Amino acid sequence: GRPVSPAGTVRYHRDSPTEQRDAVTAWSAVRTLRPASVGSHSWDYKLPTSGALQSSWVESGADQGWYVKGMAASLDDYQVETPHAADGENDKRSLGQARMKRHDYEAKCFHGEGSVRDLCVGENFTLAGHPEIDTHPLDQRHFTVTALTVAALNNLPKALAARVERLFARNRWLRDGADGWLQREMGEQISTGPVRMHIHFTAVRRDTHIVPAYDPRVDLPQPKLQSAIVVGPQGEEVHCDELGRVKIRFPGTRAKDHAHASGTGASDSDIDSAWVRVASNWAGNGPGSRQQCGTIGLPRVGTEVLVDFLGGDPDRPVVVGQLYNAQGKPAALSSAAGLPDTRHLSGIKSREVRGGRANQLRFDDTPGEISAQLSSDHGRSELNLGFLTEPRSGLHNTRRGQGAELRSDHAVAVRGAEGVLITASSGGGAKGQMLERDELLRLAEGLQKMAEDLSNLAVQVASDEPCGPALKELVQKLKDLHDSGSPVVALSGPAGVAIGSTKNVAMAAATDIDFLSAQTTNLYAGSTASVRAAKGASILANEGGVKVTAAAGKVTVQALDDQMDLVAQKVLEIISNTDWINLKAKHGVRINGGGTELELSAAGIKGYTSGNHHMHAADHQTFPAQKKPLPFPAAKPRHKICVPCLLIAASAHSPFALPK
Repeated sequence: GRPVSPAGTVRYHRDSPTEQRDAVTAWSAVRTLRPASVGSHSWDYKLPTSGALQSSWVESGADQGWYVKGMAASLDDYQVETPHAADGENDKRSLGQARMKRHDYEAKCFHGEGSVRDLCVGENFTLAGHPEIDTHPLDQRHFTVTALTVAALNNLPKALAARVERLFARNRWLRDGADGWLQREMGEQISTGPVRMHIHFTAVRRDTHIVPAYDPRVDLPQPKLQSAIVVGPQGEEVHCDELGRVKIRFPGTRAKDHAHASGTGASDSDIDSAWVRVASNWAGNGPGSRQQCGTIGLPRVGTEVLVDFLGGDPDRPVVVGQLYNAQGKPAALSSAAGLPDTRHLSGIKSREVRGGRANQLRFDDTPGEISAQLSSDHGRSELNLGFLTEPRSGLHNTRRGQGAELRSDHAVAVRGAEGVLITASSGGGAKGQMLERDELLRLAEGLQKMAEDLSNLAVQVASDEPCGPALKELVQKLKDLHDSGSPVVALSGPAGVAIGSTKNVAMAAATDIDFLSAQTTNLYAGSTASVRAAKGASILANEGGVKVTAAAGKVTVQALDDQMDLVAQKVLEIISNTDWINLKAKHGVRINGGGTELELSAAGIKGYTSGNHHMHAADHQTFPAQKKPLPFPAAKPRHKICVPCLLIAASAHSPFALPK
């Protein structure tokens, strides 16, 4: 408990030189309107959704009087404190109770004057003889001194007293302001009054809690922005926890000042600080990390960072930015030069951990030569957009081209589950549809109509089978590409399409391949051109005829398993310009013209005619029988090819082997 003053019970009485005991000569009660409740909120980033656990609320137990009580109830002292100001819910409640007790302490006090020399701050005394105080129960007549001002007049000679007062003034022992005014007033009282000592004191009832005032704006130091260096374990370039927090060291810390803590705070390792949060320009609100949004760019070990303090609390540091310095210079976004030559470049560049390769997103805002680049040093993979130049070393560089470029020393894939359109058409620019393909659609529909007409002609004049629905279905998928989406690849070049390779070029389809042109289709081969079909082959020319020419070498036309028909609407000519024409048949040859027939066979020569038989010859002789043997090509082996099996294998992407 509080100690009892040697003054014990003090009288409320007049004071004069004839009195035997000291007395209190003036007494007044003072009430101050204080809030009837206190509340607080302290943010805890580890419990961001638990608002109740971050707040506290305490009501007053003091009686401020019947008139003031209603007004006090309408006042609430609510403070937004520094983050994590309390260590748990109980500690938060205790801090709130302490704030409420301070308000209760300030709600009522007593001021007194007199000549009691034995009073000291912090000691209890009992007041007696006061007409109002004596009406209270005994336990409410005990008071504790909380402030005390004493004025005493020494009995030195006047000349010496004046010198002492000047000495006090030069040492500024006499206060200015209200306290100085009180001292002067008390000095006048004792210099003109009956006694040479006077006190002024403030007191509260003994059962009132004396709680110190606390205002974070005054009582907490206000640290300014500080530079710090990110630290981590030996050999670790990026060191963080699951919240992306890092460890830091303030450069001004000295190892000798931290020797008692094994160097913690000045060791350039991960023991130099607690985990410190890192501010981001975008930190999302998603639950967990996999459903989160935002940006992350953790400062690496050795990086200079700018540190601020939440609520001005030095125990609540937060990294608010990263700084370049003479060692950690700004990242070069060009392989040819750095700042200030590349001052028109901006972007993001990362670096391989414990390596020298990088990834970067670079924007070039050079007047008239703007571009953007997304690149990785792995495989020199780049996506370049805009005005393309060599790596920039100044304000103007050699132009490489303009538009868009995707390149890599490794593989490149373009995938679209609902279709891929590759076109050299502008497509209406930024206002056009993403899959703008009107020009290609008009061409495809026209060529499809042409293919149907030629197919119908082949059915009529050559008894060919009609073309299947594959081409029509493909054109329909191309038309529906924007709405329904199909895994179709559409390739369009309004001025032409060139496909080439120094090796093989293969075109394959599990069903049909259609080659269509509105005018001429040419097939050229520097060596051999072959057309092979498992079922049948047909060539139809509506106009202009069909030519088969071998500029050198033999022309062979064979039907290995059936007959061969050569049909002409008019003259059929078989000509050998320099040699014989041999007509060979294993059983015989029949030549029929206009109903007259000549039959050549092993049985001899027979002639049939209903008309005249004229023979013009210089001589006519008959010799003995003689046979001319005929050489015939050997029969070639045949392979049975299962066409449905081929289609099934192609659709299933599996190999197909011919039967032995």
